[in-house]
Amino acid sequence: MATTQDTRIQRLFANAPASFCQKLEDAGDCILWRGTGMKRGYGWFKYYVPRKGRYQILAHRAAYQWHTGEEIVGKLIRHKCDNPRCVNPEHLEPGTYADNARDMVARNRSAKGERSNKAKLTDAAVRQIRHRAAAGERHITLAEAFGMARSTITRIVSGNRWRHVE
Repeated sequence: MATTQDTRIQRLFANAPASFCQKLEDAGDCILWRGTGMKRGYGWFKYYVPRKGRYQILAHRAAYQWHTGEEIVGKLIRHKCDNPRCVNPEHLEPGTYADNARDMVARNRSAKGERSNKAKLTDAAVRQIRHRAAAGERHITLAEAFGMARSTITRIVSGNRWRHVE
């Protein structure tokens, strides 16, 4: 007897190869790819097409194409759920790189501030700089204290840099 999870996967991926469906796990809203993955969590799938040869494709891209029956050319397949392992076609939609970048900013997934690997300050240090500048401390003095350029301190104090920190 098939479980509800098996039935859901069979319904969503009726056109997908069995070898693809075997690597899926129903996890509530998301359907997770449990096959081979990449560094950032995206899965990939290798399959063979008679008379054409072997193909390698991102698992979420394959899931969307097999579910909808349309081959998406020149566009990304974006995750609405922000889970790179998710292959649920209801969580996927085609879009451009610009759409994907807007999603990243809107969902606060961009590496800004101290989350950036290039950050030289923390959010707390930025608050301290702004507090000390508001109390009248000179920008050049703050620059020396924090090991920054005076122009950087000025941009932080004016809100042109580190805008996300209040």
